[in-house]
Amino acid sequence: MYNKIDQNWPTLAATSVMFSLAMALPIYGGSVVNTFMSESLGWTKESLGAVFGVNMLSTAILNPLVVFALKRFGMKRTSQIGFAALAISGLLMTTVVTQVWQAVLCFSILSGMTITFSGILSCQSLLSSWFVKRRSLAIAIMYSVQGVAGFALVSLVTTSIVRTGSYKAGWLVFLIGGVVGFIFATVFMNRPGDVTPMSEAERLGEIAPPADGIPPAHEEMTLGQAYKTPLLWAIYLGMLTLIMAESFNVAHSQIQMRNLGVSDAFAAFAMSVILAASVAGNLLFGLFVQKISIKIVYAGSILLLCAGFFLISVADDRVTVMAFAIIVGLGFGACQVSAMAHLGHFWGDHLFPPLAATGLVIQVFGGASVGVMGGAYFDQHHTYLPVIYFICGANLITLAVYAVTASMHKQDALQTA
Repeated sequence: MYNKIDQNWPTLAATSVMFSLAMALPIYGGSVVNTFMSESLGWTKESLGAVFGVNMLSTAILNPLVVFALKRFGMKRTSQIGFAALAISGLLMTTVVTQVWQAVLCFSILSGMTITFSGILSCQSLLSSWFVKRRSLAIAIMYSVQGVAGFALVSLVTTSIVRTGSYKAGWLVFLIGGVVGFIFATVFMNRPGDVTPMSEAERLGEIAPPADGIPPAHEEMTLGQAYKTPLLWAIYLGMLTLIMAESFNVAHSQIQMRNLGVSDAFAAFAMSVILAASVAGNLLFGLFVQKISIKIVYAGSILLLCAGFFLISVADDRVTVMAFAIIVGLGFGACQVSAMAHLGHFWGDHLFPPLAATGLVIQVFGGASVGVMGGAYFDQHHTYLPVIYFICGANLITLAVYAVTASMHKQDALQTA
């Protein structure tokens, strides 16, 4: 019975493992192993870019299909499909793939299935069903674990390749990860009532509705009504402007720092600091949101992101570069978790999959366009400054829109312990 042992925290631990395998392994590990593979097989850089480009595109296309799968087959089977695809991808990339078109099919599309079917939508839907009072904290912890796992998985994949002298060892990690994820999904992808039948009165501990009068999420709202909510579109705008900043950072920030006189090695080191700071931002969001309104925390996160991102325009020495890396990393991490936490907090787990899928599709296309346009502008004008100022301004506009729509929203209390 749940009055003796609350099963939500073990579920959070297992979900964090599944989320890391579904997100960090294809994204971070895939970057490493595909690079080694392309060098070994003599692929061009354009071909390698196509492999990653199709992977990003496949996630955008597959997200709406995942919404259908969750409704038709449930979380367990949907997640199992994604991890089965990861295992098959690892097996095929190890044994038969030698051409770029084969890699597109066996990595880009199959790992895209893993990211979508077993990643954000499935894992956060599971957490939303187990956590009521500390839902935002649980999501923040899951993202933090995934960030740390990214470093560990990159190290594991790289070490496997270096010690064996073959990129195929890296793909074996994908095969093993898919099998492990499939087992975890089979054991842990259960809603509270699926584990032990119980009445609402028996939902004790973390699962119990809070007793302090805080209103629940809009469980009665339909999807059509949710799409008409101004606050939802403010959150989507925030997801778009966040990915604009992230895409510029990944594609162009090192070049910007080098142009200002920062050494290649220190510019690369700054990227590692950003990753570490983003993990801290994930966790700090979860801690602060237990004490302060989610609206205030999100607004502060956007300001932090803007302040940090602006510093890239003047990051010409080590102190400024470190300030940029730490502040923008904290902002990235906090904003990343906040968007997903909003969807679960204000609209509940029954509407989360379709609402999140819509936001992720917006992010994919928005992020891809900024990366390309930023590079094109630099090629023509030899400066990134207008692009940087545009992204900062876009995030400040997001803050203003969010402040107006959030003040209009009826549910302004946070579910806390």
